[in-house]
Amino acid sequence: MEKKNKFRDYRMVGLSVKAVVSAVPVAAVYVMAYLFLSSLSGAVTGLLLEKLTNAVLLKKQVYIVYIVVYVSFFVLLQLAGFAYAIAMNTFVFEKVSDELNRRLADAMVRIEYFDLEKKEKLDAIYRARECIEDERIPGCFMQTVMLAGTIVALVSSFFVAGSWNVMIPVILVLFFLPEMLIRKKAVKAEQTEKEKTVTLEREKEDLWASFFRKEAAKEIKVFQTGNWLIELWREKSVHLLFREWRIKKTAIDRLMWAQLLRVAGLLACFGLLAAACLEQKILAGALAGALSLLPAIQEALSELGERSWNLQKSLPYTECYFNITEGSRKKKSAVLTLNDRIVGTDVVFTYDGEQGRNVLDGVSFEIRRGQKVALVGENGAGKTTLIKCLLGLYPLKSGSISYDKVLVSAERDCDYSNISVMPHEFGRYCLTVAENIGFDDADSVHPEDFSLENWFLGKEYGGQELSGGQWQRVALYRCLHKDAEFYVLDEPTAYLDPSHEAEAVAEILEQLKDKTVLIITHRIGICRLMDQVIVMDKNHKIAGTGSHEELSQTCPVYQKLYESQAEWYR
Repeated sequence: MEKKNKFRDYRMVGLSVKAVVSAVPVAAVYVMAYLFLSSLSGAVTGLLLEKLTNAVLLKKQVYIVYIVVYVSFFVLLQLAGFAYAIAMNTFVFEKVSDELNRRLADAMVRIEYFDLEKKEKLDAIYRARECIEDERIPGCFMQTVMLAGTIVALVSSFFVAGSWNVMIPVILVLFFLPEMLIRKKAVKAEQTEKEKTVTLEREKEDLWASFFRKEAAKEIKVFQTGNWLIELWREKSVHLLFREWRIKKTAIDRLMWAQLLRVAGLLACFGLLAAACLEQKILAGALAGALSLLPAIQEALSELGERSWNLQKSLPYTECYFNITEGSRKKKSAVLTLNDRIVGTDVVFTYDGEQGRNVLDGVSFEIRRGQKVALVGENGAGKTTLIKCLLGLYPLKSGSISYDKVLVSAERDCDYSNISVMPHEFGRYCLTVAENIGFDDADSVHPEDFSLENWFLGKEYGGQELSGGQWQRVALYRCLHKDAEFYVLDEPTAYLDPSHEAEAVAEILEQLKDKTVLIITHRIGICRLMDQVIVMDKNHKIAGTGSHEELSQTCPVYQKLYESQAEWYR
């Protein structure tokens, strides 16, 4: 298990480095070169100080050369540092973050619709978004490169310090080990805690977002729930902070003793060098160099641990990001055509976690090309769920749905070129009315034909706001604008009162007279206009199939629905 986790960690690091290098290759190479050069500064400083001090004490003219070399090295480093800052901030962080956002958006376009209703997948998506917002992948790249630079710095510094006394590197490492073990344990505890609290974090963030949503603002004012919601958000925040602080406090208490050990190790090394200097085993220049180099070595050891743990803390976020982006690969596509019929046979569907409860239970149906079909039933009967299965958005537990004998399967993508949909919960985009209807084909849309102005929508962005009924009309026109073979409309006339509904549906059917149409509705009035009516009951089964006249005589569920709504149409 440990080996498997290590391999996963190395893979995440590799993917992070690859993502940065592929996005900004020149900047990435420059950053690596600069950090490698700067990692040598500690050893160079210690070595030059030793040589310079000895040359001065021995009154050798070569000290001028050492001064020139020392100054030249650090001037070069400073000049290179300006370009490094630009490469790091503008390219490694900003440009890479833009590219990572694009890749995540691309993955979300292709993600399985059903996954968006799974808690585990939503947790992973939340972490993937955090990964970008907190710049974890560019940070992972930087930590990896800096970690490599720190190792180079330590090796070169150990070489110089070891030339004075071979025990110095050994002492410094031994006195650093307690700090390393404490940090490792703290990081593991923090990772475990983050895994446990990700859902609670999402709840807190969603609650916080409600303060800025216009829809929630009305209810907060009317129900006077502002203070209660603030207190609820505060309780969740304090709870999360307390859990995080409890882990950090334990680590801080232990690190205090580890820091004292580090100081003791440093003093022991200075004692060894001072004794060697008094015994004239080394020149005083070594002691001068040690004053600069040994604290730098301890700092590098601390950085080695710090960078390792920071890298370790970022890996769960990067793993979620790459699982989302790498896991949403394009699958073989099935083109859904309707030259003959759609057939559903013994369709069974169950939500995850709904143990033994079928939301669709042995549903069978047939829709022939050119038919106008209504799907009716009580609330909760499973009408919308059946549509999602019909469109391949939900995976079936058993049974099958086919378009001209081509099976709809969750194992492959569906090509919806021949299908248009008006869902019950439709998208509202901050675009113009024409773009909301036609998207990239907005030039062919003329909103005035629908008694709408081509406003930019979204009052919060300086645009106009539509009423609920106007938005439903936009969603309906969006569905009708697409040239398709099969049209699925979920409650397309919900914004109309029942007395005007039949007229509106008749207009829709006239516009789609040569097409296959499926309308989901809880209103029975429009069923007189349909070729076929499919009735679902509260047991999630098909209660009857036929025309309005046939079902009025043979289907008790349909009769009950019709009688309960009869007064609407008198």
